[in-house]
Amino acid sequence: MNLAKQYYFIKIVQIIAISIAMISLFSCKSTQIITPQPTQTDTSVIIENRELIDTIIPLHYTQFKPLYQYDYDWISYRGKANYTFKGKDGELNLFFVNKIDSIIYININLSGIEVVRMVLLPNELIYVNKLNKTYYKGDYRFFNKIAGISINFNMFQATMNGKDFPNFNTDFTITENDNQYILLHQNRTDLQGTFNLIQKITLNQSAQMVQNSITIKSILRKIMINYSDYLPIEDKSYFHNMTIESSEFSILLNLKNIKFNTPGPTSITIPESFSVIEFN
Repeated sequence: MNLAKQYYFIKIVQIIAISIAMISLFSCKSTQIITPQPTQTDTSVIIENRELIDTIIPLHYTQFKPLYQYDYDWISYRGKANYTFKGKDGELNLFFVNKIDSIIYININLSGIEVVRMVLLPNELIYVNKLNKTYYKGDYRFFNKIAGISINFNMFQATMNGKDFPNFNTDFTITENDNQYILLHQNRTDLQGTFNLIQKITLNQSAQMVQNSITIKSILRKIMINYSDYLPIEDKSYFHNMTIESSEFSILLNLKNIKFNTPGPTSITIPESFSVIEFN
């Protein structure tokens, strides 16, 4: 692999790991709907000198359980990613394993040759790059240093599963339109005050996420994530395509071999000859 191709491959691997995580920082929730004000007409019914006016019951975030709850303990899948970055196109493959709320394992390979392996734990991240023989083992500042965005385990997990991430406020304005639910928040923040987002989430009638539009207000960076082709697998339904788009890159991830509640590999080995990635 020549140096130019190696550079773009390493960058897109980082983008996939991070933007997928950024995505995560952009899954969503719901809470309340603005109820239209009723208008008086000549047909209003008056009983005991009081008008009975039709009202719309507000929608609440907790009504969309598929958006924030997991009905499985394990999930694994393989995927093919086609990407565009700075005018360069490419393709790579990944293997994803997730024990919910416990561990995430990702293997990225090119033409069947493993080049990157990552293991994410709630409080630690391990990244091994076999292409340039480097590794990182530490906290989640790794994402901050290479992408300028703070990401945590829960956000990454939610993104890769098409879920909303926890520990954010959920006071969305919720409306129903064309057999979809639209959740909108102009100033969504996490409980620690780390993130400040403009977020719009679109759900289908089964309350599954189909689009997540996020703008990080501090840097005015916008990312659009789409989940499509929800198909039945065992007794569940899961998306088979995910796209991530920004002004700098686009990624199309096609999933296959999706399995629920089947434990997969989660180990990682750091060769002694590899150099540590250090941040000042």
